Amino acid sequence: MRGNIFSRQKYFVCGGRLVHDERRGGCFCEDHPQVAATGGFVLKFGKEIRQESVSYDKLARKLTALRYHVDEDDFDPRDYQADKPLALNKLIFEYQKEKEGQKLKTIGNIRNYIKVATAFFNDANVKTIRKPALKKFLKSLNVSDKTKSNYLTTIRDFYTWLVDEEIISHHQVPDFPKTDFELGWRTLTNWETQNAILDKIYEMTWGINPKIWIGIDLLRTHANIRPGDLLKLVESDFDMNTGFVSIWMPTKRRNEKKSIKLLEDQVEMVREMKRRFPAVGMVKFFRHHGGVQSVKHGQPFGEKYFYKWWIRACDELGIKGLDLYGGTRHTTTTELGKRYGREAAREANENRTNKAFERYCQVRGERAQEMTLLVERGQRRAVGGEGAF
Repeated sequence: MRGNIFSRQKYFVCGGRLVHDERRGGCFCEDHPQVAATGGFVLKFGKEIRQESVSYDKLARKLTALRYHVDEDDFDPRDYQADKPLALNKLIFEYQKEKEGQKLKTIGNIRNYIKVATAFFNDANVKTIRKPALKKFLKSLNVSDKTKSNYLTTIRDFYTWLVDEEIISHHQVPDFPKTDFELGWRTLTNWETQNAILDKIYEMTWGINPKIWIGIDLLRTHANIRPGDLLKLVESDFDMNTGFVSIWMPTKRRNEKKSIKLLEDQVEMVREMKRRFPAVGMVKFFRHHGGVQSVKHGQPFGEKYFYKWWIRACDELGIKGLDLYGGTRHTTTTELGKRYGREAAREANENRTNKAFERYCQVRGERAQEMTLLVERGQRRAVGGEGAF
């Protein structure tokens, strides 16, 4: 049978080895069968497993268990190796390195989730962490239910990575507990107020940098793009012959591209910007062009630059509590839902999950249409336009 136990001891009288006898349950001298080893026991199981103990009974039970797992075809030598290659605190940092290579905006949060999970699970074998342990981990966190869900999402993604890397198999992934939380609804407005805010932004920024207004106009017209998408755009992403702009979106495995068809007036504005501020190739489109204190010419817009101007315009108009997302993407999606139905709004928003879409579209309806043109009709004619709908 596979595996064996031997003792480092020898019988001092004859110098003979003490040989394993499973039937008698110990290691005995071949020439003096009544002499048994009292310690120095070593378990060997193939080339991978070697374990020492002063207790024969402990190693005998381990040997029986190993043979059982071989018979059940689920034997994994890594589970028994001294360096613990399947320890969570080793593997999860390999996962973190891959995430850092993707240059995700959320990498700071992911690092924190990993740090906390590692402190809790330490060197536990990733195959032995099951649903009760995960529930205990969540219970130990003194954070909101939403943040608990974020922790669990990171751990779930870690296990997906383990499967993708063929470190474990699908059936070794634990069942994950449910986390119940309610995301807050964003404050919304309507197209009339949205237009008033855009007019104020135009008044405040056109002389400083027209691209501020253009960027926010793109956000409120195309509900399927985000501020971060715009900030990544470079000059070569705009095809002025077709009116399409290519947006690269990093995913878990690769960069995916989606193309947005600009409205005719947006194409003309972009074309004018390219004439006024010429640049080619990989130069960021949304960049500063002078006139802003402590900002260098050609420096890309910061992460919250559109947001800052949106809030300034709202303050000028006496509008409180309406952030950039609520006033652009969320409002546009909801207005489409009111006028053309939820399916139309879903098509415009391109949100992949029902839960997220529920927050974007706070109405009920049915019908789908040509989304971008419908947005243009509503936004451009919402104030004072006759026969808009």
